[in-house]
Amino acid sequence: EHQSILTNCGVLGVENQKQGQHAQTPPLPEVVVENNATVSKADVVLNAKATEAETRSSQNGVLPTKSMSLNLTRIAALMNDYPSDADDVESRPGHMSVMVDKYRVKEEAAPVLQKIFLKYGDIAMNSSFSSVNFSSSLLEFVCDICKKLEETDFLSITSKEIQSMLAEARDLEAARIDVEWLSRRLNDISQAKQPLQDSCKLKETKTRNLVVMETNKKELEELKEECRVLQQRIHNKEDEFGIARSENEKITQNFAALKSKVNSFLKKSLAHDLL
Repeated sequence: EHQSILTNCGVLGVENQKQGQHAQTPPLPEVVVENNATVSKADVVLNAKATEAETRSSQNGVLPTKSMSLNLTRIAALMNDYPSDADDVESRPGHMSVMVDKYRVKEEAAPVLQKIFLKYGDIAMNSSFSSVNFSSSLLEFVCDICKKLEETDFLSITSKEIQSMLAEARDLEAARIDVEWLSRRLNDISQAKQPLQDSCKLKETKTRNLVVMETNKKELEELKEECRVLQQRIHNKEDEFGIARSENEKITQNFAALKSKVNSFLKKSLAHDLL
């Protein structure tokens, strides 16, 4: 039986010990033992980044050389939880697992996986990995994403969480897990979040602008009041000016009349036309 696990440089095929033969163990410390297959600590890489994928041969079981950004320690732990023998129902204490078709997954993932299989079929059918245990672990990642989407509302989920799930979905697609439907939904959510973020920014801008408008309105009202007072003062001054001008005209007329009388006596005898 062939067990597989990702490494930093590609994929390491680990052959189970056959009867009468002894497996060659590397000098590095052993960290995972499953079905008499030994995996060294150097073979488990934390969060290895994805590299260019190669298609495996259906005849010799060679796996693609694409590493994945999924947490491989978690996958290794999941593989260790689930025995390769489908009839062996023992599990780690406190960790219940159930069979969904030929895949053994944690109990809480089973209902979600059943819904996925019912709607989309066996999405791990063409998995790049020959190990059913490994495919089971990858299916749990799919279930975790779906469960997260079920339990989180649109306003609560963050763009960072969406991008993280999209990255996992891309890695799952690289492993030939059929999650195109999931990636499409995540992309739709991501695109819908962007206008929401933009609208939030616009709302903040609008709030600041309303404050500016209110301030300007208050100042404008004050200026209008000052203008009204000034116009009243101008009107009053115009009235005062009109009255003063009217008085001046009367004074001028009186002065002209007096001047005429004075002139009549200056050039003539005071008894002119009297006798």
